[in-house]
Amino acid sequence: MNIYCIWELLFGGDACAGGFSRAIFRGMTVEAIKDAIAGLPEDDRHSLAAWLNDIEYDAWDKQMVEDFTPGGRGMAWAERVKRQIAEGRARPMNEVFAE
Repeated sequence: MNIYCIWELLFGGDACAGGFSRAIFRGMTVEAIKDAIAGLPEDDRHSLAAWLNDIEYDAWDKQMVEDFTPGGRGMAWAERVKRQIAEGRARPMNEVFAE
């Protein structure tokens, strides 16, 4: 059983062919999931960690796009920074890092 199969057994999906039953995972606590993950071979744990990291980064990237498009909650901050740079009260990061 690979890590994707384990994940889909826990949280749904159809990657598991081969007669594994999702019913055995109903009501699993986070602690039980952690224990199951801890019991995986090292390579599978690393693969799972990379996959979870990808999910988190995908969500973070999506949020950044939403925040910094017109009307997004980060645009007021970005406009304030641009204004401060234009007024000479702040410097662009590339100038600061070039020092």
